[in-house]
Amino acid sequence: MPALPIFNIITLPGNVLRCRWPVRACILWANLLNNAPPQGERRHMKGLGKLGVWIAPDALSATQIAELAQGVEKLNFDVFWYPEGVGFETFSFGGFVLAETDRLRAASGIANIYARDAVTARAGHDPLNALYEDRFIMGLGVS
Repeated sequence: MPALPIFNIITLPGNVLRCRWPVRACILWANLLNNAPPQGERRHMKGLGKLGVWIAPDALSATQIAELAQGVEKLNFDVFWYPEGVGFETFSFGGFVLAETDRLRAASGIANIYARDAVTARAGHDPLNALYEDRFIMGLGVS
């Protein structure tokens, strides 16, 4: 396998990021660095909106989920709520919905606290909001 080329991407405040990943990954990394809040500052999620849709997606295929999320967005709903079921891990599913839409928020309703500790939950939450313009809402619970 040939070595990946090195891409130089200028980041704020003028640093050069040397990246040997595929260019799209380099750009995402640079955007994450550019948009990261200053050390110690917390990100705040966007509002919950007025209208949302809740669905258990475990029986749906990836194509059906993408079409459903895009349809929900076209109907001007604000939030796509889903439970953490047996078929999809909550952060992976949220990332998929966010990647398939432009403005729709994805909300875990709920992410089970017994499935992951607090550090892991935050590690799933924060990158989704950093990469998708604070459109992920994490609901935590026990059921």
